[in-house]
Amino acid sequence: MILPSSFTGSVRHMFEIFQDSMAITRYNQHPDIFLTMTANPNWPEISLALLPHQTVLDRPDLVARVFELKRRFLMKKIETKQLFGKKVTHVFTIEFQKKGLPHRHALYSFMAQTKFNLALR
Repeated sequence: MILPSSFTGSVRHMFEIFQDSMAITRYNQHPDIFLTMTANPNWPEISLALLPHQTVLDRPDLVARVFELKRRFLMKKIETKQLFGKKVTHVFTIEFQKKGLPHRHALYSFMAQTKFNLALR
């Protein structure tokens, strides 16, 4: 059975997303930052919400919700505070480890005039 690219998660869909990401990268030259964010099972927001005798593996919904809130917080800091400069583009993927913990890989491109430059420091 061949699934169309409109079916989320199909091979054609993943290939289309990959091609879109490569086109964005080709247009904006190379990305400036590769950022990885991982979930921590010891975050207080997670451990305080667990019932007695529960583990993180018992509550993937809780882990995903806390991870999403922290991801949004980080994105807001990068975009509004312009920590690394004015963002032009970003491409990201969220994956799940074998233990069920999410992690996010992101590529960011920033405007050349506002780009954070470590060489100047």
